[in-house]
Amino acid sequence: MFGGFWYYKYWEDAYRDAGFELLSSVGRPAVELIKKEVALFDRYEAVFKLLARLHLIPGKTNALMGRMNANSHSYIRAEEEELLTLNWHCVGQKPSSATVMP
Repeated sequence: MFGGFWYYKYWEDAYRDAGFELLSSVGRPAVELIKKEVALFDRYEAVFKLLARLHLIPGKTNALMGRMNANSHSYIRAEEEELLTLNWHCVGQKPSSATVMP
């Protein structure tokens, strides 16, 4: 489930409020995933810089790409130091109904 930047208790409460039994709720480090994305965006940034220099795309597009990738290393550091968790996994189960249909 794509959640956004909400505290994990928000989602746990949402599961319970919807009538689900929360089976598991665990934070998973996303350091390796973030590092892969940073490497990918570094390559994209190099391509955008070249295209902007050749005037094939507007210069502001290159600037936008640079801003998207600007503080990526701070995310990695925050994840490594467990200050931030960008990846949380919740598993819920709807309780089975005890009613029997005739």
